[in-house]
Amino acid sequence: MDNEKTFNHDKASVADKIRLIGELEHIRAHALRAAASVWREEDDSEAVKYLVMAKRAQTLRREYMKNHFNEIKDTDWCLCKSAACLRQVLYEVNNGWPEELKELDDFVDEIWGGALGMDLSDCVACKEDREQ
Repeated sequence: MDNEKTFNHDKASVADKIRLIGELEHIRAHALRAAASVWREEDDSEAVKYLVMAKRAQTLRREYMKNHFNEIKDTDWCLCKSAACLRQVLYEVNNGWPEELKELDDFVDEIWGGALGMDLSDCVACKEDREQ
């Protein structure tokens, strides 16, 4: 496999890793919604397919966080997971309201930055990318 096309987690910025967590939780939420929308008492096989997908997304997210953010304290673990989700949804639904975007983005940076002991203000992904 061409190494230039694979995702190198050692070079990925912390912002990219946080986004990945948010996306896995986003997949989980949509899979749960799909399961609820197709569930029928007489045949739940399609719903089960989506429930399994949701569980897989949850397991992948937990493993990813353990492998890349295991230093996060238990008290911050779910707070960080939820903040990653908040950012993902914020970017999806924001229709150009810079004040709202800035306030919520700063809130997510505050949560993750506090848990990791890092300054995540501005665009940490861009800062890290320029240094590599």
